[in-house]
Amino acid sequence: HLLLATQRPEVTVITGLIKSNIPTRIAFQLKSQIDSRTILAAGGAEKLLGNGDMLYSPSEGTEMRRIQGAFVSDDEVKRVTTFWRNQKENFGEEGIGGELDLDDKTVDITEAMDELDNGSKEDALYEQAKEMTIRTGRASTTSFQTAFSVGYPRAARLMHLLEENGVVGMIGGKKTVLMNEGKVIPASAEDEKEQYGDNPLADQSDRDKWQL
Repeated sequence: HLLLATQRPEVTVITGLIKSNIPTRIAFQLKSQIDSRTILAAGGAEKLLGNGDMLYSPSEGTEMRRIQGAFVSDDEVKRVTTFWRNQKENFGEEGIGGELDLDDKTVDITEAMDELDNGSKEDALYEQAKEMTIRTGRASTTSFQTAFSVGYPRAARLMHLLEENGVVGMIGGKKTVLMNEGKVIPASAEDEKEQYGDNPLADQSDRDKWQL
């Protein structure tokens, strides 16, 4: 769906070309009948009461309808979007669209509920990811996906937490493991060539790697 909104209902803004390509329109309370005609090609919106009271003009060309829009707070929008975003994290990209075999796959309800934390708590795998990064001297979303059998969103969140907590970061324009037995280990040219090849921009999966 394409939604267009304007703060000022003027003919210089809502042009005839826009009207011809977007026939479905709604109007909230307006100051004058002229403003109402600019949007709906008819008066009436100037008599609305506000607070979600609106006129709806469908594309089918039938008569306008007066309807009431529901109020949705910013907090509610955030809760709903966070919930659906965490659903994707729980199952991972590789699980989306795949066949579900209930005989072979079970879900730990407690673990699943722990994941619906809207990102406010540390990931349960964070300490393992941190230990792996310090031990090997490198980290990547791909390696976390393989090591912990998680999807890309959760692996990317682990990378974000490592960066946020100072385990990995940027020094001198290079991605660096900052914690390695108390030392700062910069990325070497040989390791970069081994990880990325001669053309570091050729492979998207390699571009997100943090290496020694």
